[in-house]
Amino acid sequence: MYCFYNLYFYDKINHKYKLWKFERLDFALISSTFFISTPIVFQSILGIGSWFLFFSYIENIGRQELAISNLLRNVYLILSIPSWGYAAGINTLVSNFIGNKKRQAVLPLIIKTVKLNLATTIIISLPVILFPEFFLYPFFGSDDMLLIRDSKPYFWIIFGILLAFATGVVFINGLIGTGKTKQALWIQSVFTLLYIVYIVFMIKLYYFGLHLAWSVEIIYWLGILVMSLVYLKSNKWHFFKI
Repeated sequence: MYCFYNLYFYDKINHKYKLWKFERLDFALISSTFFISTPIVFQSILGIGSWFLFFSYIENIGRQELAISNLLRNVYLILSIPSWGYAAGINTLVSNFIGNKKRQAVLPLIIKTVKLNLATTIIISLPVILFPEFFLYPFFGSDDMLLIRDSKPYFWIIFGILLAFATGVVFINGLIGTGKTKQALWIQSVFTLLYIVYIVFMIKLYYFGLHLAWSVEIIYWLGILVMSLVYLKSNKWHFFKI
């Protein structure tokens, strides 16, 4: 540690690049960063809150429905991992393109990423949907084989959700990458409200089965997809400056 300390404090290269020289706090930059990042925090709260409410209503229906929904949720989360990766990537790429004054290439870039994400999602998820007992055995073991068989009729709903999610999450993160986080929050808030209204009617008040209950995810992500695409096509974000 002593050698490491001396190397960093007395090495000439460090002095050349002024690694230990700190500038004054830029409050304008801090304020701008706070303004852009705060809506993203609220987006996470909306997403977690709506899911918590969804499973609270499912829990009141029955133990079997809750067990099936928990299994579907785990499969959904595992198979959606590539989509989260593409979403994070498009966020960075859009910001990079705008920084390089390539705004006209942003929407084609997002569309190409969506196509790549859809292909990846189909390749990864379709075998699991078709042969769940084989692919889910390492994750859940022999004890849950009966539950997996009971859940098979709902796996195609999960497949539809994954496709809707693969497109919607890339578009909303592409919009976030432009810096228009308030608009992204507004879009998600609108569809979170619709999400809550849907599950109140379809689960709490009038239960029509797990098929329709889980279908809310498809409606939610397709709605986010359409609204994000409409806003990106409007080119209003072209004039936004941080």
